[in-house]
Amino acid sequence: MLWSMRRLMPLGDRLEPLAYVAAEARDLRFDFLRGVAVLAMVVDHLAGPSALYLVTGGNRFFTSAAEIFLIVSGVVAGQVYGRIAKRQSLGIALRRLLERAGTLYVLTLGLTLTATVLGMPGSGAGGHLAGRTPFEILWSILTLHQTTYLVDVMLLYTLLLLVAPAAVLLMHAGRTWIVVLGSWLLWGGYQLFPGQSEVPWTIAGNNLFHFAAWQVLFFSGLVLGYHRKRLSAALSLSSQWSLLVASAVACGALVLLFAAIQSGSDSLHALALVLQERVFAKSDVQIGRLAVSAVVFGFLFLSLTRFWVPVRTALGWLVLPLGQNALYAYTAHIALALALPLLAAQAHFTIPGAAEVNALVQVSGVALIWLAIRLRVFFPTAAAARFSVASETASLLGSSKR
Repeated sequence: MLWSMRRLMPLGDRLEPLAYVAAEARDLRFDFLRGVAVLAMVVDHLAGPSALYLVTGGNRFFTSAAEIFLIVSGVVAGQVYGRIAKRQSLGIALRRLLERAGTLYVLTLGLTLTATVLGMPGSGAGGHLAGRTPFEILWSILTLHQTTYLVDVMLLYTLLLLVAPAAVLLMHAGRTWIVVLGSWLLWGGYQLFPGQSEVPWTIAGNNLFHFAAWQVLFFSGLVLGYHRKRLSAALSLSSQWSLLVASAVACGALVLLFAAIQSGSDSLHALALVLQERVFAKSDVQIGRLAVSAVVFGFLFLSLTRFWVPVRTALGWLVLPLGQNALYAYTAHIALALALPLLAAQAHFTIPGAAEVNALVQVSGVALIWLAIRLRVFFPTAAAARFSVASETASLLGSSKR
């Protein structure tokens, strides 16, 4: 009899024990998503092509870890600072946002200086630095007019957090529509007139993360996070399952399309080039890339929501520490990207370009970062925690546990 009743239960109800249940103030789903993004970034930025690209997309898919990371960062920022503004005061929320921006500014300066001095592989910074005096280079870095490969995204975050207080202020005053309209108008202006939409200024060495284009991901996430309770209340259980199925089908179709293009004929490769230039371009964050990023984010978040228990059991041990210490992990992977070529040069050793070797380097990089987090290597002491990068960015990027 009991078995018959269970058969009659809707499938969604029977799967409910697997769903995410909020047990603490920190939402572990966002930590998990952030960890997945960090994991993909480490794989995509260390060594070269490998079998792991089948999982991460190898930075060639219709979206990448950077887009997901930006959306998640915006959602978390909207949730955290919106809650502070409502429960404590608007002034405290704005002050803490600016403190985070200041911390990221210091980190960006340090990473840019280090990468410039040591010569970040693939940065192309040499052309921007040629004929310039050391003082001129230093001043351009201090004023955020100069960046380098892998550090460019940190500069983008710094600028986003400097602007975020204005967005929180408007939303707190009930003017969310101004934030949405302004963000999307700026994005649209960049699609039509990129030369006239380069705000706040042109940044040497920045060939990818143009503020006017990329900000729409962060500020759309910021709005979602700020109004998250209202949106969650409007999304019923049946709606969640419908959206999950729809996003799963869409993601499956995208994967099949990508696989067909990558393994297809010359005509398909030509089609891929056209799509990449006119629909899915990364530096412009074109409309196709925005749509795919939204679909992938929705699928990942809803999958975690409905199947949290088995996913956390299988992968939480690896992914959550990376997500809860995302800024530390990202900084560590930049250090690895700098150190590996330098160490190989010092040892007069040429790293083979074989896919198996690349995969070994990537797995080793992830393992080293994960171990460094677990062993708290170079983590701040309790006395210095309030001054540390990791501590100061905990609420936004999950770089230390609450």
